[in-house]
Amino acid sequence: AAVIAEWLGSNRGLGYYMTLQQKQFAIDRVLAAVLVICLLSLLLVKLIDLLEYLMVPWNRKNSSQIWEN
Repeated sequence: AAVIAEWLGSNRGLGYYMTLQQKQFAIDRVLAAVLVICLLSLLLVKLIDLLEYLMVPWNRKNSSQIWEN
C-alpha cells in the first residue's frame, strides 16, 4: 500500500523511482525495484513472525518453526 501511495503522489521512494524509470523505459531498473520491494516485504513478514514467536511463547506449539510458514 505504501508503494502505491508513492506512485500516486510522492517525489521520492521506491514507488516514485519505479514510475520514473518506467517513463524512461528502463525495464531492468523497474524489475530491480520490484525485486527490492519483494525482498523487503519478505524480510518484514519474517521479522513479524520472529517477533510473534518471541512475544507469544504460549502459541509456539501451534507453529513448529518460524521459517517454515
